[in-house]
Amino acid sequence: MKEARLYLDFKEMIEEDLVLLSKTDFKKDSEGNTIELSEGLRVKL
Repeated sequence: MKEARLYLDFKEMIEEDLVLLSKTDFKKDSEGNTIELSEGLRVKL
């Protein structure tokens, strides 16, 4: 079974190792679940 992942838009890259994941604190994962983003949260892209 594969783990759920977040979609990454490379146009949102701020720096080489920093990317903007969402304009809000919430993002849907690849399985349609709403994830609340917070500092230190580990996610798969």
